[in-house]
Amino acid sequence: MKDLAEDYIVAKEERDKRFLPAGQTTQMIIGASGESDGQILRLSQGMYDKFRLKRVYFSSYIPTNFSTALLPSTPTGLLREHRLYQADWLIRFYGFKATDIISENENLDPTIDPKCAWALKNMQYFPVEVNVAPEPLLLKVPGIGFRGAQKIVAARKYGKLTFESLAKMRIVLKRAVHFITCDGKFFGNQKISAVKNLLALSERAETSEQISLFSTPEIALTTIGGEL
Repeated sequence: MKDLAEDYIVAKEERDKRFLPAGQTTQMIIGASGESDGQILRLSQGMYDKFRLKRVYFSSYIPTNFSTALLPSTPTGLLREHRLYQADWLIRFYGFKATDIISENENLDPTIDPKCAWALKNMQYFPVEVNVAPEPLLLKVPGIGFRGAQKIVAARKYGKLTFESLAKMRIVLKRAVHFITCDGKFFGNQKISAVKNLLALSERAETSEQISLFSTPEIALTTIGGEL
């Protein structure tokens, strides 16, 4: 992998698009052995940093007819794979480190997404005032993604933002409301345990909704998770 990474840099300098045109990737089978989520994410981050990987893919372990006693007899399940992909996204695009995301027991919380879990552990940063907060801090807010943060920064140049303004920008307020203020106003819940329950219920409602063949792209995006 190191050799490929070094050759890729040379090819890029020479503008040779034939060598690794899609970049270098790798795949991990999750649950076939005893690694924790923390070990997996630290390894992924290390490979991104050292080998400039384009992507790390995760696949939940599924036993086959050829499985042996050395391998688990039950499948890992897709939820763990989903949480790892969410955490990987935060590492690659949101400026998080693996050590920021993992919990004390070295595994991701299955009930809420990693960004929400991080926010609940770091309530000293919240609530964030959307009218003055810098973009990197806005990106830490659950329910505000790249597009949302850019829209907020652009729009507040022309006047004070309200919760109605954020709704029009399609900010996921059912997550963000507990972590932000708009012009000093706060409409979230201040009790961490209650916020966690609300976030978990919200996520279950999103993932359990059946997507219709005629659903609009916006509805489909919201149903599968929308912006983190």
